[in-house]
Amino acid sequence: MQNNQVACAVTLTATLETIRRYPDNQILISDIVTSRNYSTTSYQQPWMELHAPKLLQLMQNVQNEIAEQITGMVVSSMK
Repeated sequence: MQNNQVACAVTLTATLETIRRYPDNQILISDIVTSRNYSTTSYQQPWMELHAPKLLQLMQNVQNEIAEQITGMVVSSMK
């Protein structure tokens, strides 16, 4: 994964696919985007604490999706 364009493409695709696949992630993203308390300076502790478990789950799902995509790329390149 030394090719930065491939790494970025895999990361972006995995993130979008994870959000699409898991309804809880869709709700989380919607909450983040539509939050009335959100501003460019609102990295407030209560907000982070409220969303921390969901954000961690989203990160885990993205990591799993990246691993699946990389595995698929490696396997397909071996054929």
